[in-house]
Amino acid sequence: MMPRRPRFDFGGATFEATIPARAWTPGDETIGGSRTSAAGVPASYVVRRDRLLDVTLRFLESEWEDVRDLVEFGQSAELFTWYPDANDLAQSAEVYLISPKPGEKWAPVRSADYPRAMELTITLRCPTAPLWLPYFA
Repeated sequence: MMPRRPRFDFGGATFEATIPARAWTPGDETIGGSRTSAAGVPASYVVRRDRLLDVTLRFLESEWEDVRDLVEFGQSAELFTWYPDANDLAQSAEVYLISPKPGEKWAPVRSADYPRAMELTITLRCPTAPLWLPYFA
């Protein structure tokens, strides 16, 4: 089987893509704020830093309903398991779906490389540790 085909276990269901994901990219979101005083002195506070990962799923038309179920489950703010490579079940992370968020419009796009396939970028956050796994390791 091809490497880097993601697998997700969620709510008693499993989605395993038949096409490898595109190279994922790291992201960062800081929960907090900042202000500048009248004297021009900056001040800030940080409540939490979230290390995020943008994963572009690639999947066949026949897998669309499974991907939709995954996103709908993730939008319920429940943890689910992400395996970056379905061929290596020893490496996994419990993650939250950050995007697409409930209430925002989302839809897959047709792959320019293979018209029978679609792509959807999702953003994941791991609550227990920074989520970074090199794609080209």
